[in-house]
Amino acid sequence: MSKESQISVVMASYNYERYIEESVKSVWDQSYPNLELVIVDDASTDATLAILKELEKRSPIGMTIYCNKENQGPNRTQNRAVGLARGDLIAFLASDDKYAPDRFKSQVDLFKRDLHLMVVYGNGWSFRGRDLTARLHSDDVKGLLSQDADRVLRYLYTHSSPFYLQTALVRKEFLLECGGNDEQVLADDWVLNIRFFQSLIKAGHFAYIDEDLAYYRLHDDNLHKNFARQIALKKEVIEKYTPKSLKREALANIYRKQAGIALVHGDLLNGMSFLFLSKVNAILSKRSFKDAS
Repeated sequence: MSKESQISVVMASYNYERYIEESVKSVWDQSYPNLELVIVDDASTDATLAILKELEKRSPIGMTIYCNKENQGPNRTQNRAVGLARGDLIAFLASDDKYAPDRFKSQVDLFKRDLHLMVVYGNGWSFRGRDLTARLHSDDVKGLLSQDADRVLRYLYTHSSPFYLQTALVRKEFLLECGGNDEQVLADDWVLNIRFFQSLIKAGHFAYIDEDLAYYRLHDDNLHKNFARQIALKKEVIEKYTPKSLKREALANIYRKQAGIALVHGDLLNGMSFLFLSKVNAILSKRSFKDAS
């Protein structure tokens, strides 16, 4: 990898007129010298596209904007952005999040030293307004990222992905070989991480650096209070990607996690219902394991 390898930051934007300028400017502020920003707007109905066109006129880096004629959803939109990207390395940024300054230096240094390295994760913070709330990758997640690809993949089959793609830098060739985002399901980051590790158990490897690279914005639109929809999305992933022997374990885990979220939001009925379903699936999972052995 040459010293001037190009990084393409890809962004799928939709109706985030409040945040899009801050997100774009966090890419402009990077110190890396060979950087482009590729944004595909998914037919926003607010002022997002107009803001982007004004930013494009002032951009200090290469900036490509494409607008879907009709709403395509985040997976297809992100795939289109990757298809338009010219860089050797791909970074992801949601249109309501932002990067830390000097986001890429340590990750690029790792890629320069290792031709078999395919993806590097980092860390960051969630934030609300001006307040940082929590590290994106906790000590438990960092421990998981210290394991081999097989163990990580088993975890991803049975738990929602704890990995924030906003912190990742990926070889474009590897991303394309993985198939990119699955356009047949609605869940996005979880499936893409599964696809990464399905490929990594065959060839290549990954790394993690404990540096703050990205900031995930908390606001009302991403609190996921629609519990029925969240369960449906997660069950869709489990049905398509989780091996049959692990499906009950996966269901037990996602119901338990959704129970915790519901109870935090004061939704006692859903919280207790999800806890019951988690227990049932956990029992069935253990019974299936005993029958198999």
